[in-house]
Amino acid sequence: WDKKSIKQAYLSRKLAEQRGNYSNPDILSFSDSDDPHILIKDVFGLSSSENWKYYHQTVSKNHPEIKRFQSPLVFKPVQINVRCFKVGINCRSIHEDYLGSIFDVSLGNQKGLKLKVPETFSWSDFWDFYLGNKSKKMPKLNERLGGIPDEKRQPEYSIIKQIEQTLKRHVS
Repeated sequence: WDKKSIKQAYLSRKLAEQRGNYSNPDILSFSDSDDPHILIKDVFGLSSSENWKYYHQTVSKNHPEIKRFQSPLVFKPVQINVRCFKVGINCRSIHEDYLGSIFDVSLGNQKGLKLKVPETFSWSDFWDFYLGNKSKKMPKLNERLGGIPDEKRQPEYSIIKQIEQTLKRHVS
């Protein structure tokens, strides 16, 4: 993930400290052998400036021609009643000029890192991956929520849960 690349390039001491704090430090390891590393998160919409509050830094991504890339993934939840939403999902294709583009990524005054948007992107592969890994993700989410019953969780949790159920029905 691009966050790991940024940490490796600009925050190596902090990254080493974080590895020491985790029982499974592999989550902070990076295995992307591509050069430049891949900028995957921005396939879902370019975030040209991000405030990393924990580090008191700003990450900037610059390209001579690309200033904005709107998310190709749009969720439109429509409330049917108090406990039910219908969710429309639109996955637009990603413009070919955006795929494969290389961004200069800086952290504060530190510069020099280049990250590349993947050359290709497949929505069907993405949904297969996401839904296939869902069973691995849900126990961690439930653990973070501390076993709070569904009805007492934040309303956003229920909305996300309904979106995922809709996705499973429509992608399968």
